[in-house]
Amino acid sequence: MLTNPYPDDTEWRRQIRLRSKQAVVSSMRLAKLMDTVTRANKTTLADSQRLREQLWLSRARLRAAWPAGREELLDDGFTWFVIHGVIDGYRVWGSWAAGDLLCNPLLIARARLLVDLEESFVFEDPPRYLAASLEGPPVAVALTLIRACDRAISIDVSTPGGLG
Repeated sequence: MLTNPYPDDTEWRRQIRLRSKQAVVSSMRLAKLMDTVTRANKTTLADSQRLREQLWLSRARLRAAWPAGREELLDDGFTWFVIHGVIDGYRVWGSWAAGDLLCNPLLIARARLLVDLEESFVFEDPPRYLAASLEGPPVAVALTLIRACDRAISIDVSTPGGLG
């Protein structure tokens, strides 16, 4: 609250008007900033919805394109998988279906390094040993891609018994 330190009212009123104008300017700036943030939020939500729809459409196309009877040829019962992760702060992805591996270049380079270093996966129950691989079996490819990530974000796997 302002107290009147000035003997004449004119200067005191001028100070009040100046502060009022500054408050109006600040509130206008905040209103514009809020409008910008609201628009950015709406855009982000729309992009998220669009990406979700593309994901479901891609999954449906993959299911429809999967050749009938092909499942029994696959080791470990995988029909397809998609892995999303982070390497050195960058988002990466890799997918495998019908024996075809598609990967982000950063992920494939790191996965090849694991294969070259002869990385392995050992399981106790049931006892099992898998060498890192980018060719097969599918579970070894999936584990190689997951280990190549600094952090795995999502892993989607489909088996013959279920469609995803």
